[in-house]
Parts: sequence; structure tokens; C-alpha cells
Amino acid sequence: MMKAKVFRCANCGHIIEVPFGLPKPSSCPKCGSPASLIHRMNPGPPGVGRE
Repeated sequence: MMKAKVFRCANCGHIIEVPFGLPKPSSCPKCGSPASLIHRMNPGPPGVGRE
């Protein structure tokens, strides 16, 4: 069972893990890129979010 959402910064490649229930980061903690460059890597649990 997944315990976190995994995001990747398209600018620097930094992997960011965020617990389920919290929003995606507003910026990359490593390079400061905006949220528009941070993309989800893993799907959420079935029945949660947009389907």
C-alpha cells in the first residue's frame, strides 16, 4: 500500500514525497521551480481524486 504521493521536478529531477491528504508542493524544495513544473509520478489509491 502506498503511503505517499510521489512528485518529480521537471527542472532538476528532484523526487518529492508528500503524505496522502496534503497538497502538492507549491515549489521545488531543491531548485525553487514553481508547482507547474512539479508532476505526479504515481497514481492515487482507487476511488480517490479525479477519475
